[in-house]
Amino acid sequence: GWKQINTNVEEMVHRDLADHGNGELHFGWGVRHELTQLLQARFPHSRNVVFICGSRRLLESNTFLHLWQELQEDRRRAIDFFPIEGGEPTVNSVDNAVQHVKKHACDLVIAIGGGAAIDTAKAVSALYPATNANSVRSYLEGVGDGAKIEWTPIPMVAIPTTAGTGAEVTQNAVLQCPKPLVKKSLRHPGLTPSLAIVDPEFTMSCPTDVTAHSGMDAITQCVEAFVSCRATTQTRGWALTGLSLGLRSLLTAVSSPTDRAARTDLAACATYSGYALAYGGLGLAHGVAAALGAVCNVHHGLACAILLPISIMTNLHTHRKPYDELAHALQFQHSEELLDAIQSISDKLQIPSRLADVGVKESQIEQLVELSFGNSMSGNPRPIGPDELRDILQASL
Repeated sequence: GWKQINTNVEEMVHRDLADHGNGELHFGWGVRHELTQLLQARFPHSRNVVFICGSRRLLESNTFLHLWQELQEDRRRAIDFFPIEGGEPTVNSVDNAVQHVKKHACDLVIAIGGGAAIDTAKAVSALYPATNANSVRSYLEGVGDGAKIEWTPIPMVAIPTTAGTGAEVTQNAVLQCPKPLVKKSLRHPGLTPSLAIVDPEFTMSCPTDVTAHSGMDAITQCVEAFVSCRATTQTRGWALTGLSLGLRSLLTAVSSPTDRAARTDLAACATYSGYALAYGGLGLAHGVAAALGAVCNVHHGLACAILLPISIMTNLHTHRKPYDELAHALQFQHSEELLDAIQSISDKLQIPSRLADVGVKESQIEQLVELSFGNSMSGNPRPIGPDELRDILQASL
C-alpha cells in the first residue's frame, strides 16, 4: 500500500531501475560526490565540459562550486557555463544555447537543474555534432520539417535538482515553439542521458511551490502511466511504486523541507515516473497541460496538478477498470477513494481547482483544444475528441 513501503528506498531504486533504459542511473543521498569517479569510468577521455545550469544562482551555490572543484581535480575543465533563466525551454533559447556551445570544443554536456535545464542539455547534446543543423524546430515531432537526427549525440550527464519530470531517464526533450504556439518533443534514443545522478539532497533547497508543483507532476505521471492504454505490466509496476512514494511523502517534503526520507521518496517517485511514462505513455492531463503551458504560460507541474482530478473524473465514466486496479493496489477500496486522497493533497498544497484560477479565459478554450492532441493525449485510456474536450475545459473554468 501507499503508506506501507518499508524497504530501503535507495536499494529499491537500484534493484528496480538500474538495469533498465539506455543510460546508467545512480541514485542516493550524497551520490553527487561520486561524479568524478563515474566520469572516469564512463568518459575517461572527455575533458571539455559544458554545464547547462538551472539558474545563475545555482552556479554560485556552494553545492555547485564544490562539485566543480572535484571535477577540476580530475583534470576536466569547464569550457562554458550556460544558465537557463525564466521557465521552460523554447526553440529560441535552445537555438541560442546550441550556437553558444558550438564555439567550444565540447565533448561532454552536464545538466544540473530541473526539467528545463535537462531538456535543454539534451537538445544541445543532440545538435552539437551536426555540421549544418538548422533550428531545433526542424527536428520537433508534429511541427518540424521532417529532419532527422542521423548522428550520435555527444555524451550528456543529468543531475536533477528538482523531483518532478523524470527527464533524467527519458529519451525526449519538451520544447515550446511559436507559430504555432505549442509544446512538442525532440525525440531520439540517444537523448537518454548517458549517466543520471539523482541525489535527493539537491532538492532540499527547492522553494515550497517548486517542491509542491514538481511533486504533483511526478504523481500525475505515475497515475497516467498506470492507466495508459499503452501500459505494460512493467510500466504499471514502476508507476505504482512511484505513486506510493509520492502520495506518502509530498506533504511532508513541503512542510518539512529538510526531511531526508521524504525528499528521497519524492526523488524516487520522479525517477520511477520517468521510466513509466517513457515506456507506458501518459494521458489527458499531460495533453492539456502542454497546451496550457504554451497558451496560458501555466507552469507545467501546476497545470498537471489542476488537471489530474479532472482527467480521472472524465475517464472514470467509461473506463473504471484501470483506476480501480490502481486504487486496489494502493489499498484503497475504490477509485473514488483514490481520487479523494489526491484531491486532499492538492487542497492542502493550495492547488487551484478551476482553470480560471490560473488565468485561463473562455476565449482561449478553442486554442487549448486545438493544441492538446499530441503524443501525451494518445495514451489516454479512451479516445477523447475535440468536442468532448471543449466541454470538459468549459466545465473546468
